[in-house]
Amino acid sequence: MVTAIEVIAVGLLLAATVSCVSSSDASESGSVGPTQLEGAWTVEFVEGRPVIDASAAHVVFWEGGSIGGNASCGSLRGSWSLDGESLEVKASRAGRTKCVPALLEQEERLVPALRRAERAALENGLLVLTTSDGDEVMRASRRGSNHDTAKVRGVIELTEPSEVPAGHTLRVTLADVSLMDVMSTILAETTGDVSGAGPFPYELPFDPARAVGGPSFSVSARITDPEGRLAWISTSSNAALVDGPKEDETVDVRVESVKR
Repeated sequence: MVTAIEVIAVGLLLAATVSCVSSSDASESGSVGPTQLEGAWTVEFVEGRPVIDASAAHVVFWEGGSIGGNASCGSLRGSWSLDGESLEVKASRAGRTKCVPALLEQEERLVPALRRAERAALENGLLVLTTSDGDEVMRASRRGSNHDTAKVRGVIELTEPSEVPAGHTLRVTLADVSLMDVMSTILAETTGDVSGAGPFPYELPFDPARAVGGPSFSVSARITDPEGRLAWISTSSNAALVDGPKEDETVDVRVESVKR
C-alpha cells in the first residue's frame, strides 16, 4: 500500500524536476536584448523551410548595428536596430559568386525574410525572428553552439597612410585556393561597413570539417565604394590553416588602393 508520506515525497520530487527543467528552458528562451543578438548565427530555417545541407548561409549582427554574413550565394550587408522588442533589419546582397539554382532560390527567400523580421526571441537556444504578427521568418543557431567551429581572425590594414570614406564596404573571405584556374571554394566570409584609417578587425568562424585534405587556404580582403567599385584589395598571399584548422588563428591582411 502506498502511504501518504510516499505520495507527498513523489509530489515534491516531481515539482522539483519541473522547476529545474523550467529554469533550464528559461535560460535559453525568451526575448533577446542587443548583446544577446550580436554575433554570428547559422541559418537553419527560412520561413519554415530547412536550408540546404552544408549551406554557407549565416547572419552576423555586428556590435554597432551593421550586418554581415552570407545569403547563400553572395555576401550580406545592411544594418539592424533593436528598440525594446521592436527589431528593424535592412539587409541586401553585397555581391554574388557563381551559384547553383537551389542556393540562388534560397538566397532570394532569405534576404526578403530578414527584412520582414520585427521581433527576436530565443527558443531552446535557437534564435527565432518573426513578424509583429508572430509569423516566423528565420530560425538560426549560434555559431559554436550546435556546430564544431574553428575561427580565423585578425585586422585589415591599409598599406598607405589614408582613410576610407564613409559608405565603403569591407569583404573578407577564407577560401581554398589550391586549384589554379578554378573558382575558389569559400569556407567563410563576412562583410561590413567601414570608414577611417583602420585597422579594421574581422572574424571568420567556419566548419573545420570542410577544411580537410591539405589544400591551400588564404584570407583575402577587398573594400568597395558605395557604387560597388573596387577601392582597396589584398594583393599578396595570406596563408591560413597551414597546420590545419585551429580553434583560434590570427591572420592580418594588408590592402592596397586601386589606382584609377
